[in-house]
Amino acid sequence: MKNLGSVIREVRQSKALTLKQVAGSELSVAFLSKVERGNSDISLNNFLIVLKALNISWDEFFYVARGYQVGNGLKFMEKIKKYMLEDNVYGLQRLQSIEATMCNDDSNYHHFNVIIIDLIISQIQHTQFKKESVTELQTYLLNVENWGIYELTLFNNVMFCFPTPVLSLLLDNAMKKAIAYRHLPQYEELLMIIICNNLEITLQQKDIVQAEKIVAQSTEIYRNKRISLSNMKFKFLQGILMMYTGDVDSGKKLVVGVIEACYVLGDDEQAYSFEKYLNESTNFEI
Repeated sequence: MKNLGSVIREVRQSKALTLKQVAGSELSVAFLSKVERGNSDISLNNFLIVLKALNISWDEFFYVARGYQVGNGLKFMEKIKKYMLEDNVYGLQRLQSIEATMCNDDSNYHHFNVIIIDLIISQIQHTQFKKESVTELQTYLLNVENWGIYELTLFNNVMFCFPTPVLSLLLDNAMKKAIAYRHLPQYEELLMIIICNNLEITLQQKDIVQAEKIVAQSTEIYRNKRISLSNMKFKFLQGILMMYTGDVDSGKKLVVGVIEACYVLGDDEQAYSFEKYLNESTNFEI
């Protein structure tokens, strides 16, 4: 794990903050400078003051400190994603049983994990979601003060269970969070993935007004970004939305351009995935 002082400096500089701005009235610039250089230790109380000044959560800070490597929470989410993509109900049930045995600790973490798996199994088996489970996750995500990487990943994995109005509120929360963490490496990519998945679900629900709102809110985030799967997917879904709203020719041009770009980049699997979505989820042909 990186030295705490170097991480403080990395986050501070990424947000274009000066030593004086972070030190504020409670710490001295000289002390903070020594901490960043590794020449002085920092107490827990002073560390919390720095976190507040940087407007960064404990989880987010240590995500950076670990070199953007996932902790146990995200490793768990990765296991869930793997089983979900495989429709592996048995694997999910085994994972759920393990999490259920750890629900007696003081945090809600394992309890939420049990709920997440339950919802995913319901989705795979096409059974009705438990209303109380959806409500509990909704309440948590709407009321938690700071969305860390765990909350963002949680939302990304269970957004399928929320009705469109709630989905809209939760996406607004994620977008607001992006203001504070915008310059942290890998954070923006996660936000872009969340936006894409949210837009896809909104289009599936044929909520065109909300889909247009998502695109309007998100265009700036995607502008001039390096080529990535989330960037390509956003442009593809934007093309689908254009066709839904009557601009069929321009929408088709954008969709075809994205698919052709995937082939040029050698990502035949993703190109096929986009073509399959177009054929199975819409009435449009190219």
